[in-house]
Amino acid sequence: MKKTLSTALLGFLLVTTSFIIFAPAVRASTQYSVQVGYADDLRAAPNFPSPWCGSPNVALFASVGDSACAGNGPTWDDGAILITNTGTSPITINSLTVLEPNDWCGSGGCTIWGGYLPFVLAPGQQAIFAQTSGQNFDTSDFGLPGIGPSLTDNCNAGAEQGSATCVNNIPTVEFTVNGVQSDFKDVGFTLDTGGFDSVNSNPCPDNGNPNSSNDQPGACNESLQWRDISSTCGLTCPGGNPTPAVPEFGFPIVLVAALGLLALVLVRKAVLPRRLVPSRTLT
Repeated sequence: MKKTLSTALLGFLLVTTSFIIFAPAVRASTQYSVQVGYADDLRAAPNFPSPWCGSPNVALFASVGDSACAGNGPTWDDGAILITNTGTSPITINSLTVLEPNDWCGSGGCTIWGGYLPFVLAPGQQAIFAQTSGQNFDTSDFGLPGIGPSLTDNCNAGAEQGSATCVNNIPTVEFTVNGVQSDFKDVGFTLDTGGFDSVNSNPCPDNGNPNSSNDQPGACNESLQWRDISSTCGLTCPGGNPTPAVPEFGFPIVLVAALGLLALVLVRKAVLPRRLVPSRTLT
């Protein structure tokens, strides 16, 4: 009996512990995804975020820039955020705040999209948020003290990646959707291009641009294609990586399920009576 109780208790602890440890890693919302990028058309490069304004599924383009679909305004040189309704029913984007140290907006964060919100986003549709007046969302401009300009040593790579300066200053995107606020950490430091103004990268990123040899520190292209905000892919992959480094419902849920199955087997063996095998009569 003592062994039975111990085995059952072990199974219970396996399930409980797995949920305590891994449940926080699962994103709260299953209705939408958040991606980040950097838009720079001051200097030509192939990694300008796409989709962009005018793309078929972009229902809201909360930005002004140098194309007809964006008001024929200034060139883009700014961070960009893409939200996609991945659910089966419409969602209402109530508000957006971006918190990034040393940016234009100050300690209260960037809330420059109020004129576009709230907005109802149908299933499969996308909304993009970028500069709204001039380059008022140039999230790379000021950078973090002491970070960069090396491509191999910044908040996205090398020794500086683990520094207190980087760890304590991860850009945060706060979406309120259907009245519920969710905070998303830009762990790849995409919005602030590695924690420094990557226009000053030395050398400039080799991003597949056939004209990249013409880039010079102080005039490097900063474009970064869309990638999931939970991805560690930043300056190290300017072409983007739309799949999260840890899938949204991948490793944590699979591990919980596996541990749960193991626990059920242990409990079943401990609680259910053993099958009796008829004894043979010796003759």
